[in-house]
Amino acid sequence: MNGTVKPSHSRIFLALWPNAAEQAALAGWQASLKASCKGRLMRQANLHATLAFIGAARAQQVAAAMDAAKQVRGQAFVVHWDTLCYWPHSHIVHAALSQIPAALIALEAQLRSQLAIHGFELAQRDFLPHVTLVRNARCGEHELPEVVAVEWRVLAFSLMQSVNDGEGTHYIELQRFPLAGEKFLTL
Repeated sequence: MNGTVKPSHSRIFLALWPNAAEQAALAGWQASLKASCKGRLMRQANLHATLAFIGAARAQQVAAAMDAAKQVRGQAFVVHWDTLCYWPHSHIVHAALSQIPAALIALEAQLRSQLAIHGFELAQRDFLPHVTLVRNARCGEHELPEVVAVEWRVLAFSLMQSVNDGEGTHYIELQRFPLAGEKFLTL
């Protein structure tokens, strides 16, 4: 479902985008979080894992980001979101991985490298794969419930555009980039 860039200046990012069933499984964790942590639940349709946040970009920068992503040669892999974490500095509760697949680390590193080659300057920080579930949360790690792992089969990554239409933030997939070996994962 490739979209088109809406305004002349848009906010874009590269992400792992789960299918509806995978999003629903993670959204299932949110009810108990709302009770213990308060805050604002992320919309189920918006649940994703950011690989690289680019931010504000004009049409030519969107094209450059697409070109950078096309150069990445990653392998399909599986992740198991199996942990809840709370970041008190940003008041975010998120799903995390107790084991980060090497293919995910390699994918993020290749994306960062290709984006730099194409002229993007990304924030320098450690890559911490996560899915934001609750914003403006007020809780501690000890208040987070135990969860049953949610499996994602990562067959591609996507270039996404963030759009705020007055009713909230929505994401539009601009382009999907398949990973090698997806046939193995779908058997």
